[in-house]
Amino acid sequence: GVPLWGYVVVGLLGGLVGIAELISRYPDSPVRAVATPPGIFYATINLLAAIAALAIGAVLSDTQPVPHETPHGEVLLFRTEDLLILLATAGFGALAFLRTKLITLRVGDADIGVGPSFILDTLLHAADRAVDRARAEPRAQLISDIMAPVSFEEAKLVLPTYCFAIMQNVSVEEQQKVALEIEALSGVDMPDRVKALNLGLLLLNIVGEHVLRIAVQNLEQEFAAAGRVLESVEQEMEGIDFDIAIVNLTPLCAELADMPEDQQIEVEYEVQRMKALSLTDQTRRYLFGLFLIKTFGADIVSKAIKAIRDDISLSDTPQPSLPHP
Repeated sequence: GVPLWGYVVVGLLGGLVGIAELISRYPDSPVRAVATPPGIFYATINLLAAIAALAIGAVLSDTQPVPHETPHGEVLLFRTEDLLILLATAGFGALAFLRTKLITLRVGDADIGVGPSFILDTLLHAADRAVDRARAEPRAQLISDIMAPVSFEEAKLVLPTYCFAIMQNVSVEEQQKVALEIEALSGVDMPDRVKALNLGLLLLNIVGEHVLRIAVQNLEQEFAAAGRVLESVEQEMEGIDFDIAIVNLTPLCAELADMPEDQQIEVEYEVQRMKALSLTDQTRRYLFGLFLIKTFGADIVSKAIKAIRDDISLSDTPQPSLPHP
């Protein structure tokens, strides 16, 4: 039949898929999530399903293959190519089968899939809750320690900007989500300490423990000063229509920074993506301002905003009429 190593390979494939799903759900601390008993149980379910599928496939194939002898005198039921096909079919087939929905039923406000996926979704949901419970206390203590010196009002602008600059590959969509969450936190009536902890949890999910800790340590003495810079930029942006800013501000910043043309094309691409986001004008200005500061620096952005505001003021000033001859 199938050699032992075949079951090992298929089992590892199934387990790795389960682990990958958990990692995608807990990007801030993937190892801890996988190492919890619920995480191990979920990965084991995927592992056993893949092994079971291979065993069933081997039984169903017993009547088809013809035993053959290798050059070393071994008698094998499967040729190498047939065995590889069986392993791939069993491994990926089991994973696909577990995620199959035969029909979808509407129950109340929720769509419930009927089929093997219902079992896996239920197990995943249970694993999610158990992993959350297992990690809640360590996360709370971790955030309390990291954010101890942080004031929300001083850090709400500069800390996300600095974290995203360190990471470099945080998408515009993720920055948009953070901007919306920060805007919501700013408007909630709660102690500054609680807001700071929520800000830390928000960033922890994106940048992870190490980056967040380094960012807080590096900025601890500069939160107030850096926060004032960003607030001044935000206030200056407030008086400018977003459509005017997004057309004129980016090329002006690029000119002041003497940016190469190829980099300008990349920046313009990100700006157009940002323009397409469905956000309030205030949030769009805030997100756009953060992007410009991250790209060009606060000094250049402030100069460009001042130049545009001066142009707007001049255009709004009525010109004196010439005397009639």
